Amino acid sequence: PFMPFITEELWAKTGASGPNGEHLLALSEWPALNGLANAEADDEIRWLIRLISEIRSVRSEMNVPAGAKVPLVLAGSSTETKARTQRHAETIQRLARIETIAHGDQAPKGSAQVIVGETTVALPLAGIIDMAAEKKRMAKEIEKVDAEIKKGAARLANPQVLAKTPDEVVEEWRERQVDWEQRGQRLKAALARIEAE
Repeated sequence: PFMPFITEELWAKTGASGPNGEHLLALSEWPALNGLANAEADDEIRWLIRLISEIRSVRSEMNVPAGAKVPLVLAGSSTETKARTQRHAETIQRLARIETIAHGDQAPKGSAQVIVGETTVALPLAGIIDMAAEKKRMAKEIEKVDAEIKKGAARLANPQVLAKTPDEVVEEWRERQVDWEQRGQRLKAALARIEAE
């Protein structure tokens, strides 16, 4: 990059500073870029990000091995979603570790499912993970999380404890309670997916 005084000199010599060089570059406004926004493209990229994020979340919650490539079935997709999927198939397969992408009328049995827009996104995991063992593991994890939620709720409902505790510590407890509750909701949703098999 140029030193500031050299940049100002170039600005003055090019005539961009005004007819008499009266405006300094340092005091000039940034150029306005108009007409670059594309709502349709923005919407498509948001859809792609959400789809990949949801698939990766399911893989994580269901303990799918990181290196395992799984099939993806999109049920009830609109014509637009099918076109988007075709355009971004390579990105979806690479970033979500997907082996094949198919469209169908309904999600196959033994699949973990999430909804993205009008589409049921299904990952058939039977044969990739031990579904029975995963159900047991999740049930135990849910028990632990529920115990933490109960313990935290009791502490936050005790006025004597709250009176003796600094406000910042109480706020930390509340944040932790929200985190436990959200974790519990995610685990229960993941368990419901494989119980629906």
